[in-house]
Amino acid sequence: MPFLSADEIALELGVSKSTIRAWTRMKFIPHKKAGRLVKFDPAEVRAWLDKRACPGRDRLTSEVAT
Repeated sequence: MPFLSADEIALELGVSKSTIRAWTRMKFIPHKKAGRLVKFDPAEVRAWLDKRACPGRDRLTSEVAT
């Protein structure tokens, strides 16, 4: 699968391009750089998202339900 641009990865993640640029500057999101060109490997971004996934709950706790 080819690398994605900042526009493409922003669309895939449902965030703005400026958010992607900020995350890239902070080295928060995995990316590749060649000079000024920034590209994103979809498999690396998917793995990055999976590590940050919240598992959720099977049911509400009694504190939340009351």
